[in-house]
Amino acid sequence: MNQQKDHLLNSSLNAMLSEYDRSLDDENLDANELFVEFGSREYLTSLQYNFYCWLGLQLCKDLSVSQPLLTSYRFNSQTNFRSKYLSSEKRKELFNLLEEYIRLIKIKEQIVTPIKVLIGGSFTDPDIQNPNDIDICTLVPTTFKNRKSFDWIPFPGQVKRPDCIDNKFLPEDFSLNRFQAYSRIVHLGNKIAKDKNGVIIQPRQFTSRKIIQLEF
Repeated sequence: MNQQKDHLLNSSLNAMLSEYDRSLDDENLDANELFVEFGSREYLTSLQYNFYCWLGLQLCKDLSVSQPLLTSYRFNSQTNFRSKYLSSEKRKELFNLLEEYIRLIKIKEQIVTPIKVLIGGSFTDPDIQNPNDIDICTLVPTTFKNRKSFDWIPFPGQVKRPDCIDNKFLPEDFSLNRFQAYSRIVHLGNKIAKDKNGVIIQPRQFTSRKIIQLEF
């Protein structure tokens, strides 16, 4: 695949990663052709790797590479979550910023019912006392689906998100048949092995991380 075509392909993958409802048909991509193409490559970027694994699920194909784990998320109460995961001042600081961020969202959109948030990444690894950020996925209530101010990218420029909060929005009834949803759940629920310099070890190795659902 030449460089120009590869650039166009990556642009299409990024579009599907950015927009929940963006599909292969929207990008004029053939799933079977892409599966063969990526399967023949010696090296895939992280974006391409996740897309290849997602394609394998969509096509019910066997893969020659290790796949990220699709971790099921579980509900937890605020009380239990605080007791288990707010074990350091850094963790408390990050969680307080998350609470304020969600509070401002609810005020802006006049939401009086709880909002569900999935929390994963390093924050649900209790062995990491001082995580750099908190990885979340905010689940958008289906009643807001057709409101422009609260779509799957609900608040551009409206509610300032602290840099230490890595958030993506998904519909409350999201499906892993959408590449954006698959990618986010993979991000929250997996730790990928890296060497001491932070370089991903090849072939890729994944270990599971918990994904916790809280209501705010």
